[in-house]
Amino acid sequence: MSRLETHQHWGWKESPGNCCHYKVLFALLSETGLRIGEAHGLKLDEHLSGNFSTIRVRQSAWRRSVQAQKTDNAAREIDITSFLAALLKASVGGRASGFLFQSESGRPLTQRNVLRDGLGKIRGDMNMEDGKAFHSFRRFRTAHLRKSRVPWDLPRLWLGHANKDVTDRYAEQLKEDVEWRKEVAENAGLWFKLPRAESSVGLPGLPQQKKSKLKKVP
Repeated sequence: MSRLETHQHWGWKESPGNCCHYKVLFALLSETGLRIGEAHGLKLDEHLSGNFSTIRVRQSAWRRSVQAQKTDNAAREIDITSFLAALLKASVGGRASGFLFQSESGRPLTQRNVLRDGLGKIRGDMNMEDGKAFHSFRRFRTAHLRKSRVPWDLPRLWLGHANKDVTDRYAEQLKEDVEWRKEVAENAGLWFKLPRAESSVGLPGLPQQKKSKLKKVP
């Protein structure tokens, strides 16, 4: 899919007033390869660094219930680009606690609702066949990182994959080089452009934009 097609189907435009309701969630899944439950389980005061540039995956949310990660590899840190970090920060509207993506009642979003109200409609407009809708984001991220020739140790860390073999233990020290990890993540990018971060209108858990009834004074 071209960048133009991506923008058209996801409703991403440069003007701040035109925002797809789930744009931030889909952008996060695309750049990180997070599983949908992992994204829904993220909490602002527990799993995001102060500048939103690092995500600590420690739990998942399934049917609004929080559960621990099933494997040791699933508990991980993911480095993201400065542009996506700014978009995440703008999306929370000044909140400092709670789930990153939450309903008006403060509960985590559900996979079913996101598929019904967001991704399902997009897939329908694109005439895509039924399948593992959310898993396609992980496949997309894996393919992009490989095409970008990112050292395989980092995608395995970011995606939570198990080690290939025992010799990979020698690459464990790379996880501690945070500055290098962030540089690689920034250079790899997302492949397509994200909307500007100034606007948080229309994001999950935030009110929709309303036109002012006041008349401008000449």
